[in-house]
Amino acid sequence: MLTAKQVKLSYSVKAAMLSVRKNLSDKDILCFRKDCRLVLITMCKKLIERCPLKYKLTKFASCLDPSIVSSKPNVCLERLSGCLGELVKARWLSGSEGDKAERQFKKFIALPHVKVAMSDYRRSKTRLDHHWMPLLNAEGDEFKSVKTLVRLI
Repeated sequence: MLTAKQVKLSYSVKAAMLSVRKNLSDKDILCFRKDCRLVLITMCKKLIERCPLKYKLTKFASCLDPSIVSSKPNVCLERLSGCLGELVKARWLSGSEGDKAERQFKKFIALPHVKVAMSDYRRSKTRLDHHWMPLLNAEGDEFKSVKTLVRLI
């Protein structure tokens, strides 16, 4: 944490303060800097409070990250389990739908062409949903629960 004297002010604020310098005491300037510091602290607290990374589902949704699917399948399946648990807890899926999605997901990511597609994925070129859906659609209705999961996430 910075002290009030260490808080950096913009050039426009400094210029405005210089233009009214005769009306400001050192105490007034220090109080202003303390207020600026307090605003920054409050803003950071609010950002952290509303940050999506604090939600478990945000972390667990990385089970759909192709780089994790291809390089760390055990991590992927752990996160899938957490993801399905959160979705069932929130009543977005029933328990039986969650079990079915997990079985289908394991079977789907074990397919050889899916493994190749996951390792070939480039985040800068293709959206994640545009990567998953064609792969799932090519398999017909065999992986319907996985398709539902991808849509939910």
